[in-house]
Amino acid sequence: AAEAGVSFLQLAPIPTARRGSVGGILDSQKDETPEVWVVGGSNSELKEDVGKSVQVYDTSSDTWREETPMPISRSDHGAAPVGGNLYVAGGMSSCLNPKGGNICNISDVSVYTAAEGEW
Repeated sequence: AAEAGVSFLQLAPIPTARRGSVGGILDSQKDETPEVWVVGGSNSELKEDVGKSVQVYDTSSDTWREETPMPISRSDHGAAPVGGNLYVAGGMSSCLNPKGGNICNISDVSVYTAAEGEW
């Protein structure tokens, strides 16, 4: 139950259902409005590669948009916004694991440079 005086708003749903994703807050490049960036994750029900996806929620218009995909597919990773950029580190990815199984831990760190719009 919500506390007295606390309410929740129903916002636009994220276009691609997922789990194991992470998010961060970056200011919009056009007007410095805060945006919610959701990156990577997995979804066993979809055939598309959700792990590279980057979807951005615009808090001023209640809409989502696609951004440049990450270079490496990943889920269960970490992310942090720093100085207008989004750093994404580690996680798991599908691979041919020599020790058996099809999931590998990854140590890659990628940075999205918002001003250039690229990884």
